[in-house]
Amino acid sequence: MSNGGSSNAPLHPEELDRLKKAAQEQLKSLGVDDQIKSLVAAKRLHPNPIKGKEPGLTPERAMAQLKGQGVIAQVAKTINLSEIVENSSFSSRRQPLRAVPSMSKRYLHVKIKSGIGLALGSSAAISSNDHLLVCGELFGQRFRSAPVHGTAAPTFETSALIELPGHAAADPSTLLTHRQPLHLVVLHAQPAPALLTPHDASDTARMSTSPSASTTATTASIGIAQRSHSWGQQGPSTPGPGSAPMRGHSSGSGSNAGSAANITPNAAYSLTATSGQQSHQQGPIRPVTSVSTTDLLRMSNKVDVVGTCHIDWRQALTNTGEVNCHNVQLTSQAHAGSVGMISVDLEVTPSLAEPVEPAALRAQTDAEARRDMEAMASFSGRMKEWWQEFSHDTLSRRQEGSLRLTCMGEDGLLRPCCAFVKPLQLGRVLATPREAARFVSLLAPKESQETAANRLCSLHTLLESCQATQAEKAMLLASLLLGYGLDAWVCFGADAVGQQTWVLTRPSKDVALFWDPSSGMRHSPSSAGQPKGCPFRSIACVFNQQRLYGNLQAAEGLAAASYVVEDPARWRELPVHVHDIPGAPGMRFDLHMQPFDSAGHELRLESELKKALSDHRAESLGHTPTAWDDNMAYVLMSSLAGHEQEALTGQPSANHEDFQQCVKRSIPPGCMFKGSSQHHRTLCSSLVLQGMLRETAIRDMLATQVTDVHFALRVKIVAYPEHVCSVWLMLALKYPTARSARGSRDT
Repeated sequence: MSNGGSSNAPLHPEELDRLKKAAQEQLKSLGVDDQIKSLVAAKRLHPNPIKGKEPGLTPERAMAQLKGQGVIAQVAKTINLSEIVENSSFSSRRQPLRAVPSMSKRYLHVKIKSGIGLALGSSAAISSNDHLLVCGELFGQRFRSAPVHGTAAPTFETSALIELPGHAAADPSTLLTHRQPLHLVVLHAQPAPALLTPHDASDTARMSTSPSASTTATTASIGIAQRSHSWGQQGPSTPGPGSAPMRGHSSGSGSNAGSAANITPNAAYSLTATSGQQSHQQGPIRPVTSVSTTDLLRMSNKVDVVGTCHIDWRQALTNTGEVNCHNVQLTSQAHAGSVGMISVDLEVTPSLAEPVEPAALRAQTDAEARRDMEAMASFSGRMKEWWQEFSHDTLSRRQEGSLRLTCMGEDGLLRPCCAFVKPLQLGRVLATPREAARFVSLLAPKESQETAANRLCSLHTLLESCQATQAEKAMLLASLLLGYGLDAWVCFGADAVGQQTWVLTRPSKDVALFWDPSSGMRHSPSSAGQPKGCPFRSIACVFNQQRLYGNLQAAEGLAAASYVVEDPARWRELPVHVHDIPGAPGMRFDLHMQPFDSAGHELRLESELKKALSDHRAESLGHTPTAWDDNMAYVLMSSLAGHEQEALTGQPSANHEDFQQCVKRSIPPGCMFKGSSQHHRTLCSSLVLQGMLRETAIRDMLATQVTDVHFALRVKIVAYPEHVCSVWLMLALKYPTARSARGSRDT
């Protein structure tokens, strides 16, 4: 495999020497060198024959002798030429290639080499302590590079094999019709201050077990749901949250797989050596000290999308035995123009005997461009006619500000809104619609909603970054609900603040149910305007992957509105056809769910937070010691166990009364108990600490200075696909009341 250029070009002398040396080392490792020496020693081959007794040794006779002894057959069977070539390249990192998985298939060898000027695209400056990684997807096959230290010109040097459609013996020109581009996403992860330290031996990150209490502030958004309990001698004065059994994937101790490109059941074949594997150890549960790439993203202070790009991989079909080199510009959803470049090599393997003519590829791409233009022109014409009729209705004019008929994709193409919704079945990880809604609600909101709203990111970008705008969440949730078979629609409308996007499902044509993608909660339209009811106020249009309807009814009064969209007196349809959708059809792929050591991460978080909270009390109260009660912390588990189930179902947990009884029996008579729980989306200790200190109830608890006060902290983590997680924690304290203290002194 060459580095580009003509296949007939002579090799550089230094490169030729490296190739010879690598071949000699390979032959020696296979034992071929020893066999040749033994043949010579046995006089089966005579390098210096005596004149008149043996014929002279020629290359042809030597080759015949070696073939007769089976040496050549052994070499052809065991040697890996691609490994020799890869190891002989001028790369600074050794990356052995695996054998092609199947000779009946063709593969695209993707090699991500380096980036240029990537610091220009991120919302924050990239430092050497940060991490950068590249995520790729093609034909539903995903791969991810190992993280590298942040720099303006990082060297990734990661490779993957992507299986191409069809059989290896098929005409390569048949692949021209597969226009799905290779999609790359560059991520920037900021480690938590004073918690993550670089590791010189591998690309995994390690955690410090003694964090500093003085962590720096961060601008990352985190979701917090706060609950408080304050129970005295006579029982609870305010009911606390109940508990319920946790979901199966959140309990127990798992193992952390290292950073690898093989991250999904239908992933691309990783060609990059992986490291950082953490084996499962028997014995007591210990805090996590080594993490995978997925956990690195979960624990990061902040994760940004530096940029994305789409590469037409079909250019590799026009080369014979050569590498197709690309320096591709990256674009950002939040920044105009280019945000850097990335260097990528593409090669089809096995090599094509007859490459595709460049003229054939140009003709195919030109036809696709014409088709896209004609599709949008046809839809735009019908859209203008529809809008003229729709805007004449006096009731519909109130909806104009919330009505959107087209959206721009990540690639810059304008498409009908229906193009961004399609039934999705992303594997076995999310088993129910409510689990899907919970997963979508846990995606981090983007910092700049207005800037990001100009373009909708692709599904691959959304899942790799685990960030989404409200509109992107709604379209993803609707697609997932359609995949379960529900009658789901995306709604454009407004709430009390302004424009809003949510999801509508119809158990029957005349019954509607709203899904809030930011919380995962479901609301009846009849609860609109009520306290803790439906937050939405008006609806302008609804759409799914096939149809779009504009609302002809009054803007106010969702409770009285009809959701029979097939009724032309109340809803006006804008026809959307399959051929109206420009661009390549999207591919499905499974969500990634890596083994997760929930118990180890819970212990790590508890240890770091208790140390930080103790330091906070010592600093603010004058070196006041903080006593931690492990027995009380154990009791808190029964409360935390039901929080995630409540978030899934929207109903109080069945174990609410059990938790109250546990507290009453574990707290001595005459003692006061107070507790407050929170919810977070991150495993970053510094972010969790900041969220805790922002809550008035927790700050008041930490300021308690009574005699014999004891604190307790418990953390419960539920892992979701990709690097999404739900973190629940509860801080509690107990102390004797003044009456009980006087009774003790009298006694």
